[in-house]
Amino acid sequence: MNKIKGIIIFFVIPLYAYAGGFGEIIIDWKAYLNPEGKYEVVFEPTPLNPYNWEIKGVKGFNEFELKRALIGYRTGLNENHSVEIAVRVENINGTGINAYLDRAFIKLDYPEHLNMDFSLGYIQNPWLAWTRGKLWEYEGMEIQFSEFLGILERSELGAVFGFGFKNYGAHLDFNFGIGSAEQSGEGIERYSAQLEWGVSQLDILLDGILAYSIQGEQKNSGYQELWQAGIAGQYDRVKVGGEYLQGRGWINAEEVYILGNFPKGFADYLYGVGRVFPEGREIKFQGWSLVSELRILERLKLVYRYDFFDPTARFNDDRENLNIVGLIFELGPEVLLGISYQTQDFQSYNFPDGDDQAEIEPIESITFHLQAKIP
Repeated sequence: MNKIKGIIIFFVIPLYAYAGGFGEIIIDWKAYLNPEGKYEVVFEPTPLNPYNWEIKGVKGFNEFELKRALIGYRTGLNENHSVEIAVRVENINGTGINAYLDRAFIKLDYPEHLNMDFSLGYIQNPWLAWTRGKLWEYEGMEIQFSEFLGILERSELGAVFGFGFKNYGAHLDFNFGIGSAEQSGEGIERYSAQLEWGVSQLDILLDGILAYSIQGEQKNSGYQELWQAGIAGQYDRVKVGGEYLQGRGWINAEEVYILGNFPKGFADYLYGVGRVFPEGREIKFQGWSLVSELRILERLKLVYRYDFFDPTARFNDDRENLNIVGLIFELGPEVLLGISYQTQDFQSYNFPDGDDQAEIEPIESITFHLQAKIP
């Protein structure tokens, strides 16, 4: 707890000392409701079953954690050029708090010439930036759909060039990027293109996005081709939207394939029971996320999100879905206090367990969180 307090003080105080400083902090307390708690899949052979795998957890498990703290600085070099840099500490997949470079880039902006802009350096993924701004901003409950599944990285080293048109309450923007897909291996480049559009008329706001990206080479490890589409609409007190993705990748011979967000140890189990391809294979995956918001009172929202993901069309027992329902209270313009109920369910998958069968159980939790941006 003292370590978390120290990190919070270290990140917040400098923001008030320097003009151009900005930051974000997300803290939460989570209680697991399923009997197994925050479980993992472990290999526990017995005399009767030398290939025994079981689910191990802690009943009534709960935790308080600092999910993310970010501090950054942006400044204009002149009328059209600016620099932005930010670092963050974050707990990713329960591995503990670690420090990461969130962004460090120079941006050239020429709004008088077709709204052209160019960013170079360590930049945030444009798709995730759109979904955070237009679709789902409540990362205290859960991060973005594509990032949650491990399909896209939050930041990458690269460059993005964009241009667009804006008139009569409507806009149309294109951007093209090249980056380094770090989690897929060194030297793998990712190329992307996005088309964004929006309409604002009277009390109706409508935004959409189409995206395509490709990384690596076909029939090589790290290859991924991805198509994405998203839409968000708002009228009065109601907001609805969603995103869809489909893609294909490559898995090498004798390697276990698992794409998505599964309990710790699940990939080891798949490898242990021999669920691997005897030869290299192309795999296809798809999924979608639907969100909705209802402003009940001036500062109170009811939010809901449903995710579905099928990591490969070759099997029908590895799908997963996520349900989140929660309340958001706006303490201030950029300060949110929330409570949510979340259940992550998996397609029934049996584990050899003596004469019985143990299944991957749904993970249920209640979370209280505070999410604040400064300034």
